[in-house]
Amino acid sequence: MTREQTKTDVLLDELLKDYQSPQDILDKQGVLTTLTKQLMEGALEAELTSHLGYEPHAPEGRGSGNSHNGTTGKTVQTDHGSLPLEIPRDRQGSFEPVLVKKRQRRQQNGRGAHCRKQSALGQNSRMVLNWAMLIAFFDRLGVPRLS
Repeated sequence: MTREQTKTDVLLDELLKDYQSPQDILDKQGVLTTLTKQLMEGALEAELTSHLGYEPHAPEGRGSGNSHNGTTGKTVQTDHGSLPLEIPRDRQGSFEPVLVKKRQRRQQNGRGAHCRKQSALGQNSRMVLNWAMLIAFFDRLGVPRLS
């Protein structure tokens, strides 16, 4: 019996269509690094939007006294190595990001080593990426880790 593909299955199939080995996922230029960067930058942009109370370029932001004001480059050390991020900023400088705090340079949670271990144990690329996405999802929700 074939199960119906979920959105996650379709997304993973698309992400993995050109990848042959776990190194293609876990290397510096691999899909996990790219996905992490995009997820973190998207979450930071959502934090700023929540802080300001309106979407970028929205009419209600005009004349509000504070608005989106571009980004600032920052390199954060993660379990997977250096990750260059574009951190959004507001005109007044009152935005305090939660995901990557001001002056924070390390974003390590020990998960990268676990993904490399899964790969070394012979799990295929799809299983490693599924595991990494699940970990990132629970981290984002603030679910505490079990030792």
